Amino acid sequence: MTFSFFLIVVYHIYPKGSSSDIDISRGVSFYDEVKKFEIDLIRRALDQTGEHQSRAARLLGLNATTLNSKIKS
Repeated sequence: MTFSFFLIVVYHIYPKGSSSDIDISRGVSFYDEVKKFEIDLIRRALDQTGEHQSRAARLLGLNATTLNSKIKS
């Protein structure tokens, strides 16, 4: 996922204020939080498509092979 795509998702798709649930006062792993965000998006896309990976990939603007590799990792 490119950073600009990530920003588009954050500002337009992900509910506003959801990052406020994360307590950053003692530090946070940016990359762990991005990974959690990716997992949530992938789960939502798979739920919406009845677990159909190629349709979920289209919803997320990914190649099916990219989605598949993200699911496996």
